[in-house]
Order: sequence, then structure tokens, then C-alpha cells
Amino acid sequence: MKNLSVLLVEDHRQLAQTVVEFLEQEGALVDYASDTTLARTLVQEHHYDILVLDVMLPTLSGFEVCQILRQRCLKVPVIMLTAKT
Repeated sequence: MKNLSVLLVEDHRQLAQTVVEFLEQEGALVDYASDTTLARTLVQEHHYDILVLDVMLPTLSGFEVCQILRQRCLKVPVIMLTAKT
């Protein structure tokens, strides 16, 4: 996982901190966005190897964010993070 560029989009700060720490320990370079507005800005400004999106975000769902990115022809792999059963 060394030098893998990851964007984590998660509104729960404690969970985000845990995920960021784990990914960084594994050698990933991690950016963190707590909301979809910042996430969309970061995606426009940087190249990511993978996105980790929370499904239940306050303004747009992770699914909606993924759909917007796909409409812009962004082909980066996405992992959906959810607490839903």
C-alpha cells in the first residue's frame, strides 16, 4: 500500500481519524474530507488512486458523490464505507 494516494470522505471525525491512522501506518498517503464540498474540491485538485466514501454523509450521500464523479468520467476505484446493515 506504499505511496497509494487515498481520499477518505467521512463525517464522523473519530472514525475518520482511526481509518487515516491505519492507512498511513500501511504506507498510504491520505487526504481527509469531512464533507462533500471539500471532497469535490480535493478530487478536482489532486489525483487519487482510490476513494473511500461514507455512504451516509450530511448533504449528499456517498452514492451521490460517486455518481457525480462518474459523470465527470473519473475512473478511480471507490470503496463505500457504511454502518448500515
